[in-house]
Amino acid sequence: MIATRRVIAALATGIVAATAALAGPATAAPQPPIPALTHGTHLENVLVGAGPLSRLIGVDGMHVVGTSTTLLDRTPTVEPARCVGAFEPGHRTAYAAAQPDDVVRAIVADGKPGRAVHSVNQTVVRVADRRAARDLVSAATADWARCSEQAVTSTPRPGRLDEWQLHPVHLRADGTILVQLQTSARATCERAMTATEAQEGAIIVDVMSCDKSGEDPAGQAERIAMTIVDNVGRAH
Repeated sequence: MIATRRVIAALATGIVAATAALAGPATAAPQPPIPALTHGTHLENVLVGAGPLSRLIGVDGMHVVGTSTTLLDRTPTVEPARCVGAFEPGHRTAYAAAQPDDVVRAIVADGKPGRAVHSVNQTVVRVADRRAARDLVSAATADWARCSEQAVTSTPRPGRLDEWQLHPVHLRADGTILVQLQTSARATCERAMTATEAQEGAIIVDVMSCDKSGEDPAGQAERIAMTIVDNVGRAH
């Protein structure tokens, strides 16, 4: 990992600001160290493949069930609508402020969509403006924290309504990974987001790992996000 670290220096202070907005004044946090990595030409090359991902989360039979180079727009299926970016990775509105240049998304699961017990959503977004990447992750910090104060509902298909609880936001790893646990009656998920400096611009890494078996996926999304960051560095 290259020593110079700059892109998401606002993460810790973003969490402090979000906490202050919700719970009153807070002591300023020290600036976290930031990974500064470069990227390769093809974003899909930095995603974690099915085999390595199976080993990372300890689940056999994981396989790619879908990929895309476009972002989602499912705002009407999530309430409140302003929490769509906090609900899951890959939504267009969540990254719009950073003006993405390239996007790649992949869903890896141990079964068909809707039937899988374990699933992982990997979203990688390349942006030209490093400051915009920093600001986006800082905004996500406040957004996730705000949405954790209320129930969030989703309508994955007509006639079905799922209620989710978004838990408090934390910094993990070396202080550069934004992490949040999400729970519902059907699944428990871990969300992790980070940004890393690129040779020209920056890359935003956004991951969610979900488990419907009753096990706790804590740490999974964080490990996957860090593996993608490492892949970005090796791809250069």
